[in-house]
Amino acid sequence: MTDPVQEAIAEMVFADQLVDVHELEAIEADAWFRAYLSQRQLEPAAFTSRLMTAHEDPAVDELALGRLPVVDREALLNLLADLTAIDDHQDPRELAILSRLASALQLQHQPIEQRLAEAHQRVQPLRRQLNRPLPPLRKRVRALRRADRLLGQERMDSWAERLGQQLRMRRWRRETFFNHKAYGHSLQEMHRLTLELMPLTQEVLQQATASLTDLQQGFQHITTGLVAGELPKESQEQLASLLASVRERLDRLVQDDLDELRNDLLAKQRSLNRFCMAAVGRTKAGKSTVIATLTGRDQSAKGDGGQGFTRYNRAYTYCGIRLIDTPGIGAAGGQGESSEQAEQRDSQVARSIFPETDLVCFVMDSDSTTPCARELIQQLHHRGKAFIILLNVKAGTQGGVDLCRQRLDAKFAREGEQSISGNIAAIRRDLSSVLGVQPAEAVPIIPIHAISAFKATYTVHDPEEKDAWRELSRMDVFLEQLDQLITDQAPMLRRRTLRDNPHRELERIATALGELSQTLQSQASVFAGTEESAMRQVADIFEDLSRTLLGRLDDLFKRLEAEATTFANDNFRRNGSEIERRWRKTLERFSLNDKLEDELTWLKSDLAARLEELQADILARLQFQAGTVNLKHRMDFSFDIGFEEALRRNVSLGFKVLSGAMAIAMVALGLVSWPATLALAVVGFIPAILDWILPNAEARRQEAKNSLKQKLLGTFKEPREQIRAQFVDILKQVRDQVSAALHQSLGGSRLAMEAFHDQLLKTQNDLHQQSRRLS
Repeated sequence: MTDPVQEAIAEMVFADQLVDVHELEAIEADAWFRAYLSQRQLEPAAFTSRLMTAHEDPAVDELALGRLPVVDREALLNLLADLTAIDDHQDPRELAILSRLASALQLQHQPIEQRLAEAHQRVQPLRRQLNRPLPPLRKRVRALRRADRLLGQERMDSWAERLGQQLRMRRWRRETFFNHKAYGHSLQEMHRLTLELMPLTQEVLQQATASLTDLQQGFQHITTGLVAGELPKESQEQLASLLASVRERLDRLVQDDLDELRNDLLAKQRSLNRFCMAAVGRTKAGKSTVIATLTGRDQSAKGDGGQGFTRYNRAYTYCGIRLIDTPGIGAAGGQGESSEQAEQRDSQVARSIFPETDLVCFVMDSDSTTPCARELIQQLHHRGKAFIILLNVKAGTQGGVDLCRQRLDAKFAREGEQSISGNIAAIRRDLSSVLGVQPAEAVPIIPIHAISAFKATYTVHDPEEKDAWRELSRMDVFLEQLDQLITDQAPMLRRRTLRDNPHRELERIATALGELSQTLQSQASVFAGTEESAMRQVADIFEDLSRTLLGRLDDLFKRLEAEATTFANDNFRRNGSEIERRWRKTLERFSLNDKLEDELTWLKSDLAARLEELQADILARLQFQAGTVNLKHRMDFSFDIGFEEALRRNVSLGFKVLSGAMAIAMVALGLVSWPATLALAVVGFIPAILDWILPNAEARRQEAKNSLKQKLLGTFKEPREQIRAQFVDILKQVRDQVSAALHQSLGGSRLAMEAFHDQLLKTQNDLHQQSRRLS
């Protein structure tokens, strides 16, 4: 089971993804924590080793912290405040953890600001001790340095060899590294330049961050405003999904840029007072070995290249230099991570310190031309970072210093790809492909044997053997070149860190936003073209559908007209009430309303089929109600059929009356006989006989038929126009709804793309303006 106090301390140490040796010194110097570990029989070295290897994230049990004695809770919170105050700046991530743990410890009676002010006072003596300058050089060492400059190191080494003083000569030279006037003056100028440049850089980065934050908020506002329109549900969902995917892509890009800018600003504040150099490289390259050799501490932090040994950056102080050791790129996974996840995580952790570094020390081994190494070189170049390369030669140390020297001499003398010269040539080729030939030639490539330097520092105690291993490692060659580089270029490198690097970063972000805005503009053009094409198709669909529908309605009424013609031919002799009754039955058999319903069903089906070709889900988004089409079942037949028909009716009635009167008279007079009876029957048919024998009889019949037909057709003329108008209105309403839905969907998406595009252009211009302030 983990100790809650140690986990709380580890969380504070890991807050900024950087384990600073000053924080470790503060932990080791805390008397309460030493007593706490002693009481629980916990090893301080084990905890320090855990912090340095850091291949497991802390898991703080806040409930357990709340159950600690009040004295321990108070002392722990003071230690956490000391860890926050020991840095050169206050990191907001550390302040957030301090505030949260103060709540968990139930010690909020004292404001955090006051507690931090007291912590600054407590850690001030330790800060002075850790940042104390090197002791002044002895007179003989200063004289040696002047002689080296005047006479040259080769002549001085020759004289030292004749006098048997090579060992003393090398030791005196090591004392001069990073401890002479020119070096001190260079760092002082760098510090002065930092105070001059940092305020503007900080302001620019904060304004750039604010612009990107506004851009993020603008995305949400634009999306919410567009999808709130009066669209059908599925259209809203489609548009919302489209805009959400675009916004997610933009948010991811902007959030990554925001994180980089914020980390950039925080990182620069960490290294304001010291020259910063980071060691980077692939797993097992020897970065931690080199750092441990230079600093003389934390040999336990030398990794084995497996399971993501170094999971956090580690910062040291060395001769006024801030040295940062980074996780190996390409490490195997830990905590259940896959190799790809671990490599991505560790690469991000390593790259997080790029903004604060003035110089990058790229440690390579004989496998120097790996893809991850080339990619890292390319990133360093794009950021405008200065770097040097240490080629860590792999040679075993078994058998002692003499055998190791023979192995190394053989590697230096060998030719071909597997030799040291072959490795250097391969590195130069990679550099040339990224930097160009001339810049690649200017990058120092220094071969070293890191394990020999490590043995000289930690495992060998005899002074002469120690010196022999040190010489074999060629570490002094590296330190001499590093000393000269800082002496000559520290102010210029700091200017690049505070001006050129953020300038490049802002331009990179602006370029990325510009590329994205072009993509959105192209997308908006696609939506505009699609909308225009869709509107034309909708117009063509409904024009053709209207033409077809009206033709079908005309055919239907032509059949009805044929029924009226047939009816008139068959019923023109009948009276008005009989004609009305028979016509009503004819209309019922014709089923005009059912046929109109069939036409409406056809219209919906054909409309859906045509629109589905235009857009698969348009039918579900159409919400139209077709009106019910009805004809009057009872028609008004109170019309005058005409004089001829009235005349026929009156004549027929007269003859029938006459025939009846004659029959009654004959019966009364007793004159009934069969001839009389026949005569009376003939009298009843006189109207028909007269109609047959009178001239122009056929013309009169045809006129009666036409008159009845016209009267019948006139009764459904108005309903016919109403039906046509109803169907035309239905098509018009549906056409308008489809057009509106497409316009709102495609047009709304286009407007969203254009709004995003405008926001991006505005932010891009802001970033360009801020970048120009740094150029």
